[in-house]
Amino acid sequence: MLKVKKYLELVGVLLLCFVCQNAAFTQIPTIQICGDDQDFHIDNPIFEVCVNIIIEPGTAPIDFFEIDWDDGTPNTIIPFQNNLPDISHIFDLTNFFENCEYETDDFSIFLYTNFVNGNEDNSGFKPSFINAPRASFFANPSLPCVGEEICFNSTSCPTENLEIVSWDFGDGTPLTTNNKHTYTEPGTYNVILTVENPCGTNSYMQVIEVILPATADATVISGVVNNSQDNPYQVCLNGGVATVFIEAGSASQNETSYLWEVIDGDNDSFDWVFADPNTNPNSDPVTDTVQISFFDEDFIAILLETNNECGQPAFDTLYFEIIGGGVALNPQDDECVELIYTPDPYDPDL
Repeated sequence: MLKVKKYLELVGVLLLCFVCQNAAFTQIPTIQICGDDQDFHIDNPIFEVCVNIIIEPGTAPIDFFEIDWDDGTPNTIIPFQNNLPDISHIFDLTNFFENCEYETDDFSIFLYTNFVNGNEDNSGFKPSFINAPRASFFANPSLPCVGEEICFNSTSCPTENLEIVSWDFGDGTPLTTNNKHTYTEPGTYNVILTVENPCGTNSYMQVIEVILPATADATVISGVVNNSQDNPYQVCLNGGVATVFIEAGSASQNETSYLWEVIDGDNDSFDWVFADPNTNPNSDPVTDTVQISFFDEDFIAILLETNNECGQPAFDTLYFEIIGGGVALNPQDDECVELIYTPDPYDPDL
């Protein structure tokens, strides 16, 4: 009669030990991972495990083995034979893999040995599944400007026992473990992060586009007295109104957005003129060319802001002095004026 005496828990191994009462000691077959390492390094959620059964000399005659994989699948029955082959089993580790945890020992693999005499012995172990490293990162900002510092934030997992091996910023600078970088030229760069843990190394590449920042050049098209790049420009009211056309000039570069704003002056002395008559004249225009009407003498400052996807706005300001209308003529009475003209020399025959 067999009696369970105690469980011995060793590192990575769970053995169920038995003693025989009134019987000679018999070697207990054991089960182990194929190879020396009892840790499984996984890089796929569906993972194949290989085990083999060890039978020591002096073991009593065996009828068959039964393996419990502890994952809800049916046990595997193996008839006894000399030179037992390796046994494989597929584990579905989807939850563990997708959560990108470092290690799990949620499973125990048990071997039940059924002897010819009807007795049964058990042995087993707890395998450790370890996720291989998976490199990933994001850049902040995601679309940087030339000369702007970028912070590359690693989102690699699992984080436990993870080390950054190198950042390769793709511009010829040396490999580094520093996650901050500044590009000096526009273009596209292949940024590669390499990480490692006890399971190995992994690399991830992402293409980063670096662009030039926007520049701003506010330019007067027409409607001023002194259209010769003088600033402030003089604008003469004619009949109580004057209209000026302005634009983002040729020196505005790399811009994808515009914003015009009156930053100094009386709000009642001007109106923006929009192509859509339903647009509020007090709204700030967002096109490259704009039109503004002035109604009163004033000093007006108009700011142009340009920008693009890298988010470093540029500014330029135009200044206008609005002055009164032209010279007014006083009305005079109509009068005929006699004009006598005598050519010199005078020729009466002509």
